[in-house]
Amino acid sequence: MMQIMLEPELVHILLEKTTKFLIEYAKAFKEHGAHGIIIAEPVAGLLSPDLCDEFSSKYVKKIVDNVQDDNFIVILHNCGNTENLVSSMLSTGSKLYHFGNVVDLAAILTQVPSNIIVSGNIDPATIFRNGTSDDVRTETMRLLEKTSNYNNFIISSGCDIPPETPMENIDAFFEIVRKYNSR
Repeated sequence: MMQIMLEPELVHILLEKTTKFLIEYAKAFKEHGAHGIIIAEPVAGLLSPDLCDEFSSKYVKKIVDNVQDDNFIVILHNCGNTENLVSSMLSTGSKLYHFGNVVDLAAILTQVPSNIIVSGNIDPATIFRNGTSDDVRTETMRLLEKTSNYNNFIISSGCDIPPETPMENIDAFFEIVRKYNSR
């Protein structure tokens, strides 16, 4: 983060090299039968929209342009406060955007075209790991109802499910999703 301000040209050199490596890495996954990758980009959530464009989205777009096709998807994940970065994230061309629990997904969905998938954002630590199964049920139903007007939304956790998350909580999540979808 400091280097972006102090030596931006050095950061661009590092990002160019890293991007070339990641393109080849993703191509290797693709060649071995994978159907996609997830790019986790949480630090970009700390940047302004202009800096996000310059130091993140521009490079993610290069990866997307080189590997994404009808049979291989690139999912862009950011668990930061990204409400003001949606436009920059969309510029990458990813087919699916996954958001963390710090954002209001309804506010995010108003910024995303209906043909682009948005996913997230049940709190993985507070709700899944440390909450009760009733907490999971309540929060899952709340998010499903809040996003019910959006056909391009897929509910999920807002980030990785922490170790030692009670299986009852994961079961409660899927129970509510099944009940909601069968209405």
